[in-house]
Amino acid sequence: MERILDRYERYLQCEGGDVVEDHPEEMQGNMSYDHIKLRSKIEALQKSRRNLMGEQLESLTFREVHQLEQQIDSALRNIRSRKDHVLLNSIEELRKKERFLMEQNTLLEKEKAALDDPSLHANNSRASSTSAQRPVPNLNICAGGGSDDEPAPPAAPYGAEAGLPWWMLEA
Repeated sequence: MERILDRYERYLQCEGGDVVEDHPEEMQGNMSYDHIKLRSKIEALQKSRRNLMGEQLESLTFREVHQLEQQIDSALRNIRSRKDHVLLNSIEELRKKERFLMEQNTLLEKEKAALDDPSLHANNSRASSTSAQRPVPNLNICAGGGSDDEPAPPAAPYGAEAGLPWWMLEA
């Protein structure tokens, strides 16, 4: 049983995290390989960035230039799409804000009307008292003077005193 446990521990040591202690030169080689790999990736990204910025395009083949053009077109479509999305969201928010402000405006107008209502009643009572003081138009057809011998001045057509238009006066 002890031998089985010893073998199992040795297996775990080889399989587990103690590999660096057992084989440091192998890990050093892996790190240098990763370093080289990352360095080449950085250089490729820098070259791609320079190409996208329009620099060092002389060394590119026709196919690479075409791919670069497609990549730029795709990026522009994405930018325009994002811009449209942002603008539409902004417009929708402004419309919601407009509706909210319109509702607030109508509420404030109603409140103002409710506050001004007593003054309207006072103004209406003044207006009705002034209309009661106006003279009542003479509805007599023969608005004669003093004697029966004198001809009466022609009577104004019915409704003329009220300011009715001519077409309503003619029968």
